[in-house]
Amino acid sequence: MAAWIHPHWHKYTQPDPMLNYIIGVYMALVGVVGVTGNLIVIILFTTSVNLRSVANTLIVNLAVSDLAFTLLMGFPIKTLAAFNQFWGWGKRACELYGFAGGFLGFASLTTLAFIALDRYLAVIHPLQSQPRLQSGSRVSKFLLMIWLWALTWSIPPFFGYGSYRLEGFHTSCTFDYLSTDVPNVLFNAGMYIFAFLMPLGMLAFCYYGIVHKLQGNKRSLRNFSSQRAMDRLRASKLDDLFAFAFKLAHFLIHSGKAISEVLDS
Repeated sequence: MAAWIHPHWHKYTQPDPMLNYIIGVYMALVGVVGVTGNLIVIILFTTSVNLRSVANTLIVNLAVSDLAFTLLMGFPIKTLAAFNQFWGWGKRACELYGFAGGFLGFASLTTLAFIALDRYLAVIHPLQSQPRLQSGSRVSKFLLMIWLWALTWSIPPFFGYGSYRLEGFHTSCTFDYLSTDVPNVLFNAGMYIFAFLMPLGMLAFCYYGIVHKLQGNKRSLRNFSSQRAMDRLRASKLDDLFAFAFKLAHFLIHSGKAISEVLDS
């Protein structure tokens, strides 16, 4: 096991066993809630014809990636490792576990970015964009781009660019963010910029544009003193606010793992 643990962690003692037990219980609870919630979303949106749209297809895609993430990264694997106080499935399983975390995490974040783009185009260019965006081929292209982009930034460690290693708690595995060799540094820099910052920037740009557009509409409607139109605008803004909160919650869930890694280091 020592060969695939970064030397950085050798100078630290193992954490208090009680902390791992707490993490194990937490992951089990989150796993049950996550699996149940995402299954409900998948069943609801795939069985109702009225809910089939680009935005809802992307939401289903997000639920699928989150469901897989929860099952593979949390309960039961992470829970069992935390209760056992160590990773007990070997180096190859560690690499596959790290790959699954990166692949599914990037897929979820990229899906959030495409959902934001869909909302942005619907608000900013409703007449020009919607006929094309609602086509089945366009949805398929969106999904293909999402999963290929996630694969692009999670598979290089298997070819010598970066690596997957055991984390400081010795109960889970992720990208090697500590080694300073050139291939590893270049890979981590590219991954951080293109797989993390770029989707995050896309989210910020799209929702800023939506809020700015709605504020402009609000000022225009005031000039016409249309109470009914104002009510519709408020409903639209509330809908976008709920959508943003939903996507932000998913983003924070996946960011929590990365933040914990930084704190460990």
